[in-house]
Amino acid sequence: MRRSSDRKEIPIIVREAFKRAADLILPFKCPVCGGVSDINERFGNYDRLYTALYGTEPELHICGKCLSMLDASDEDKRWFLCLSNPVENDPCPGLALYMPFPYKGIAERAIPAIKFGKNKELARLFGTVLGSSLAREGIRADLIVPIPLSEERYAERGFNQAYEIAYPVAKIPFPWQKTAL
Repeated sequence: MRRSSDRKEIPIIVREAFKRAADLILPFKCPVCGGVSDINERFGNYDRLYTALYGTEPELHICGKCLSMLDASDEDKRWFLCLSNPVENDPCPGLALYMPFPYKGIAERAIPAIKFGKNKELARLFGTVLGSSLAREGIRADLIVPIPLSEERYAERGFNQAYEIAYPVAKIPFPWQKTAL
């Protein structure tokens, strides 16, 4: 009987070749609900924007059902105080938080998929939607700064989700500082 330690690692080039072959044969799965993605051609503007931001085509294949649930909240429900119970001597007591869509439905399922499912593409979609929403509403910022991720978490996840969300927000059309914090 072979032990797992006796097995050799499959070279990355071979793994990538098998992945590309499977992508041609098998349908894409939605990273949010796990259903079959049926909307390769429905991203139009997102595909163009993504290519302009990253210089490559997106690899996200979200299903039409999940995409249709990415619905903006009513205008009066998009702003919140950052702390619902401010602490005494809070240095920024009126700091506001903008949320274009409620933390339920697709957002509630997508955020864990981004953080724990290591889904960088989904983070980029949310960043693009957030940046587009801010630009469309004429909301301005002096500076966009992603919250740093510890080296341990970065090694675990392979990317900083705050950076992946903040980057497209900053490019549509805010100032950007990757390392201010």
